[in-house]
Amino acid sequence: MPMSTYLRQRMSRQVLRGEPWTPPADVYTALFSGDPTPDATGPEGAVARQVSDWTEPTAEGTATLTGPLVFPDSPAITYTHVGQFDAPTAGNMLTYGALTTPKTIAAGDAATLAPDEYTVTFT
Repeated sequence: MPMSTYLRQRMSRQVLRGEPWTPPADVYTALFSGDPTPDATGPEGAVARQVSDWTEPTAEGTATLTGPLVFPDSPAITYTHVGQFDAPTAGNMLTYGALTTPKTIAAGDAATLAPDEYTVTFT
């Protein structure tokens, strides 16, 4: 799973230059109908970001959702990617990646991500 340009810069500056960085208290997951790219310029879906809870990362750096993540009242759309942000709106994208399988949602239905559909791995 790629890190965003923002997160890569923050982590590099903290490790290599000693510049402090405080990670967000909450991580918000967003759905995208295309690749968000490292600079978060892709097409974010028209549903509110949801606070996501993650498992303790494994020794390999992989974490999964602790339970299903529900995005209520979606427009008719096919979601292909997911991104994690440090704020419920605007803010900075932290990580992003493709869904295991794209999700086609009917208007007014909820989009749900199961823990096995999306993982975050730092390598």
